[in-house]
Amino acid sequence: NAFESGDQQKKGLGDKVDYNFTNTVDWLGAYVQGEYNSGPVSAYGMYGYTTKSYTYVNHFAKDAATGGEVKAEPDAFTGYQFKGGAGYRLDDNYMVFGNAGYISSIPMFDNVVNDRTGFVVPDPKNEKFISLEGGLQYSNTKGDFAATLNYYYTKWEDRGSTRIITNPDGSEGMVLLSGMNQLHQGVELEIAYQPVSFVRFDVAVSIGRWEYLEDVNGTYKDYSGGVENDKEYKVYIKDLKVGDSPQRQIALTASLYPVEGMTASFIVRSYEDNYADFNPFTRDNANDRAQSWRAPGFTIVDFHFGYDLPISFYGVKVNLFAHVFNLFDEVYIQDATDNSSFNAYTANGLNHSADDAEVFLGLERTVNAGISLNF
Repeated sequence: NAFESGDQQKKGLGDKVDYNFTNTVDWLGAYVQGEYNSGPVSAYGMYGYTTKSYTYVNHFAKDAATGGEVKAEPDAFTGYQFKGGAGYRLDDNYMVFGNAGYISSIPMFDNVVNDRTGFVVPDPKNEKFISLEGGLQYSNTKGDFAATLNYYYTKWEDRGSTRIITNPDGSEGMVLLSGMNQLHQGVELEIAYQPVSFVRFDVAVSIGRWEYLEDVNGTYKDYSGGVENDKEYKVYIKDLKVGDSPQRQIALTASLYPVEGMTASFIVRSYEDNYADFNPFTRDNANDRAQSWRAPGFTIVDFHFGYDLPISFYGVKVNLFAHVFNLFDEVYIQDATDNSSFNAYTANGLNHSADDAEVFLGLERTVNAGISLNF
């Protein structure tokens, strides 16, 4: 604490040490939405507007100019969004639909202010999201079969990230790197089929292509020593897969209703193409264009049971339930971080391989059972 000296710096249990600052986020938003339904047509549209302002006070750091606490209060930011969609029923069985949206998203606090120094990034940019979706729904007149097929396209533009720099005088500065674009697109299929009253099958399939679109070249303002200089940065990410989420997913569900009030379901979930998470702004080596490590695919089975007892005690209804997650006790990697800065094996270099990844295993078999009383 720059405001203390001598014995004041001797701290005990409960005292603040290392850092002490206060951040505030003031947010105000409003939206208007309209819906329309007439005959075979249904539609909606909305517009939203948001403004945010941030303040920062470092209670341990002294402002050289004022002698008081270091403070920062950037100008307020504004963002907005448009969304709309429509559906048209072709007949009793088929309906087509489409949605579109555009979002200009305000940069978060950490991309504007350096928590340690109070340095404010000059002129941070909003991130933009463009989304399109279209599909077809089908349901038969008997009501025992339904399916939905849709295609989605989402483009994330001007993604930003902050980077800490050290000035020649040893002080810290912060720059905002922006201009990164990534694409999320894919197809999704959902099917529900109930051939008889006591059996139902559900299928959900998602196949995606999520990747970075191009290498990023840009400049940032370096204010080292109080002098403004333009410095270049380059990030080599073209065609790299977006990490931290499986890009192929399949779920199969079989549900049984043997007696009234009883349900038993088996759910089989399979995940593939799960690339390890990484910060794309760290890919600044032109010779390193390898994909991040891809975790092994896995399949797990869950079981769910519920039964509403056909009796009541003085008006109190009783429900029995049980859930078994990961029924067969599968060992699997749920999440991973590529070229981990903490757990990588570096004797053979960092090369986006399994021994460089930090992994998080999924939960082992977990059982939950109980009784609920409904008054």
